[in-house]
Amino acid sequence: MHLPGKKPYLTQADAKGIKVGVVANKMTADFWRAMGANAIPTNVAEIASSSQTGLIDTCPTPFAFYVPSGLNKVLPVMTKLPQWESAGVSLMNKGAYDKMPAELRAVDSALTAVHLKDAGKKACEGAK
Repeated sequence: MHLPGKKPYLTQADAKGIKVGVVANKMTADFWRAMGANAIPTNVAEIASSSQTGLIDTCPTPFAFYVPSGLNKVLPVMTKLPQWESAGVSLMNKGAYDKMPAELRAVDSALTAVHLKDAGKKACEGAK
């Protein structure tokens, strides 16, 4: 998860009381409430203006959206956290994947293995 802000968010204590822009679904809102934050339903098109006005302090944002949206000018500190607030899937056309250089496919496979191993470890830790 990428979390932009005016300060880094490095511990759960850093999330206590902050206003987090979230997509309007129960799972995401429950995640942030459990972290001690206030979940504020926010439309993607309103993230920058809501940050500027103080309606929200942060909003989990893909890094690919951060600079092109101008959000980096409003929330200049980006924290990458090893957690996810919601489920997601990445898909790629097999023909396009097969055309990628072997070295790039190897990197993708290695990163996928790390994420799967990490996700399984976190799931087991959460069950304790």
